[in-house]
Amino acid sequence: MHKLACALGLVLGIAACSKNEVGCTKSPECAPGQVCVSNRCAQLCNADAQCSAGTICEQGVCAPGTRQVPRIDSVVGGGSASCPAAESGYCFTDRFTVLGAGLSGASFSLDSTATGSIALTRTGTPVDGAVSLVLPGNLPRRCAGDSPLDYTLTASNAAGTDQATVHILQGEPCGMTGDAIIDQINTSPFSSRLMTARLPLADALISHLNGGGTQLSAALLPPVALSSVSSQLAADVVMTNPNAFYDGPSVMVAAGTWLVTGAITVNFAGPNMDVTVKLWDGTNTFASGFVSISGSPSTMTFPLSAIVSATTATTYVLSASGTLGGSVIKAAAASNSAGSNASYMQAVRIQ
Repeated sequence: MHKLACALGLVLGIAACSKNEVGCTKSPECAPGQVCVSNRCAQLCNADAQCSAGTICEQGVCAPGTRQVPRIDSVVGGGSASCPAAESGYCFTDRFTVLGAGLSGASFSLDSTATGSIALTRTGTPVDGAVSLVLPGNLPRRCAGDSPLDYTLTASNAAGTDQATVHILQGEPCGMTGDAIIDQINTSPFSSRLMTARLPLADALISHLNGGGTQLSAALLPPVALSSVSSQLAADVVMTNPNAFYDGPSVMVAAGTWLVTGAITVNFAGPNMDVTVKLWDGTNTFASGFVSISGSPSTMTFPLSAIVSATTATTYVLSASGTLGGSVIKAAAASNSAGSNASYMQAVRIQ
């Protein structure tokens, strides 16, 4: 029908339909690299640069919109404040934060004559005014007492580019004594603790580990308690509108690196429909699944998992969308139910 309407438009002298306006009812009808969203084929993306003019990358697909030109105001290293020669006085260790405006949809790179241009990976949930980036491990290492290396930091999005010179020192633990390293691990606000109680001084710790007939035995190390959170969907969620995502179970975690797992069970509204599920934080999608059925209505459970890095307290959600309205996210199994655990999430902190 859409092709017929376009053909009639040409006969009548009306502007022809563009390729981006192709209608759809399910993703297999779209070109490779596209998905069906609100009855239109949309391009998949990870950054604005992958989208055409007039569109930006939002929730993993290109959508109409504009961004402001990114602006870099300052850069802060992710380590302690023991690198006065580095940018903002903070050691960079393995990550840093860019502060400014128009940053959430930007891609970032570091450039120097020694390394060339290196694309940077974002970590955590970016916002317009702040983005956390992973410091590449292959950069020449500089300790706290060394002279910093200068790099050009570039932020680019569909609207334009901004650049800033950044003075980088990775910093600790270069040249630090054992006592200083132990003290920093247990007092730094930027890193996880090895244990809730303070570690012994380095000499005592080494003596303890190497004492007796067994040296550096894991049994001599203090036990590590893994922290975890979990949740279950308490009641069914009706997916009233087609092609709209509805939230199922969710978990909120503190800052850190987490293994997030779960499953979402969907009862399909009818035959000949698609269902897409995703694990996300409301902005970034970390795992997804898709099924297209052509027979009788059925119920399916979608397991998803991902390792995520949260820079602040963050909520992760399992959500589902169907091309027909009326599908249901189930709290309990339809037959031989063992309680409200058909849709659930669990997160275990691993760092």
